Amino acid sequence: MTNNINKISDYIDEIAMLYYQSKVLENPKVTYLECLTKSINAFMDDEPFKGENLIERNVEEMLSIIDKAIQIPINEEELRKALLLLEIKAFKHQNLSFDNITPDAVGVIFTFLIDLKKLKKVNNLLDVTVGIGNLSMVISNYSKNNWNLIGIEQDLDLCNYLESKANFLEKSFEIRCQDTLLYNYHNVDVIVGDLPNYEYVNDAYHSKLYDDGVRDFQYLTIEKHLESGSDNSTGYYLVDSDFFTRKDSQKFKNIFNKKAFIKSIIVLPNNFFKTNPKMILVIERIKENCSKETNIFTLPNYQDKIKWNQTLIKIKEYMEEK
Repeated sequence: MTNNINKISDYIDEIAMLYYQSKVLENPKVTYLECLTKSINAFMDDEPFKGENLIERNVEEMLSIIDKAIQIPINEEELRKALLLLEIKAFKHQNLSFDNITPDAVGVIFTFLIDLKKLKKVNNLLDVTVGIGNLSMVISNYSKNNWNLIGIEQDLDLCNYLESKANFLEKSFEIRCQDTLLYNYHNVDVIVGDLPNYEYVNDAYHSKLYDDGVRDFQYLTIEKHLESGSDNSTGYYLVDSDFFTRKDSQKFKNIFNKKAFIKSIIVLPNNFFKTNPKMILVIERIKENCSKETNIFTLPNYQDKIKWNQTLIKIKEYMEEK
């Protein structure tokens, strides 16, 4: 399996680099991500690269590589992993933070938590900071449930890439290319987000917290969930470990506690991240006669398999909906 992942990744990379060599001559600012998008599209086009001003020998070589690549037996999850290797390369090329790529291990934990919730046959999952879509796609591939995926991302290049990737993987994925805080959403069953921690400034945006001077993107995003999401939607958010102690945390709590509660906090192992330690918040809306109890679970290092499994069992016993 790993051999096929590496093979298909190498083939797509070769196509992207040949495309890059042709395009960089006329546009020195072209990025590897743009070329990767074109390379993926080439597998789906009836006449790849037609009408483009490319070096002829490069086109011939790219078409030859496509013919080789399509002979490799590979499933959807293996193809996602192959693309992930190239997405990391794309981020390196543009000096983008790897915080924008949710690790697979974190996505699997999200999936475990979401699958403890009672859901319908087909459900709507909204990723409010979708990026390249790795979190949503891991959930879709590993979950026992069926999903219509919706993602919000304001970077146009990432949106174009994600649209091509979703088509390549044959995913039902609605992509909204806009500011996530300006998008009003309804009729979603699950909301997920790997929330970056930065100061959000936008004169066009208004909310109780924002108008009170709060600029913390993580606080504002969760406030938006409480304003837009449906009453039955559950939120699963990856946030920094200092979430409850930062500036304006009390303002956030004052707003949050009127509408929702944190059902669980899952503290992730430090070795999952190169920078700040993080945790997953599971957020439910307040309903009549519901318990507002919050349980905190700390996942040990994955190498300690016994403690790891024991902790997952405790989480399941507490969170599983009967």
